[in-house]
Amino acid sequence: MIKKTHISIEQLFHDRPPLSAEEERTLACRWSTGKDLLALQEIVLAHGRQAIAMAREYRRFGLPESDLLQEACLGLLEAAYRFDPDKGARFSTYAAFWIRSTLQKYAFANWSIVRPLATNNQKSRFFNLFPGQVPDLSLSPPANDKEPSLENTLSDSRPTPEEHYAEHEQQEQQRKQLDHALASLAPREREIIRLRHVSSPSPTLAAIGETWGISKERARQIENSALNKLRQELMAWEAPDPSGFPAIPCGKPGFGDHNGKARIPAHGHAGRKSLKNRQKTSIISSAQQS
Repeated sequence: MIKKTHISIEQLFHDRPPLSAEEERTLACRWSTGKDLLALQEIVLAHGRQAIAMAREYRRFGLPESDLLQEACLGLLEAAYRFDPDKGARFSTYAAFWIRSTLQKYAFANWSIVRPLATNNQKSRFFNLFPGQVPDLSLSPPANDKEPSLENTLSDSRPTPEEHYAEHEQQEQQRKQLDHALASLAPREREIIRLRHVSSPSPTLAAIGETWGISKERARQIENSALNKLRQELMAWEAPDPSGFPAIPCGKPGFGDHNGKARIPAHGHAGRKSLKNRQKTSIISSAQQS
């Protein structure tokens, strides 16, 4: 009988030395050209401490550390699957985008469940994590009306040349998300969002109300309702996964599923509704015991 052991996520990554640039490129090339899963595994394990450190930055929102660690690992796994060594970026730089994106989406979906947003100051502090990143499709409030609106869940980051391709890849996903969300709105809602948040200069609520034959307050209600719908759609959206993600044979009992394999997630796993009922993957829980 095989004795079960308990392995914490910290223990799993603790003894892994960092990779040199040459080692990283060699492993990444083995994965990108030959789909060498052992090479992919080495990249992931060597950067696990980076994922842990980034996950712990989100503990201030009152979210369970075990869930944050799991989400960070999901982002790390996705980054490893997508990484192209020929683009010139170091993997740690590229992975930071995907880890942060995964953690932000999870925190955005779940923080209000754990710690209700009782005041505007709390909401402001939280949404400061998510300023708009795509200028021409921003959901930031127009300057000529002091109305709160849905803040983008997208991270504001000015990329260096090394980071540019990672950010570009994320922006493409974000545009797809926003297009999908806008398609869910009624024609009048979509037009008001276009006028208020895409057009420049944007008309006032009073001007929109006059055009549509409704009051300023009614225009405000429609705008707020549309923004709430967009928020829900952006959080629930799941991108299609054209290629699928394989299981990584990790060579260490319990890392991943119960067969000792780490399952790389399909992109867009963020459509989880709450801490209580969301589907939990086995990447971390199985790593801790086998």
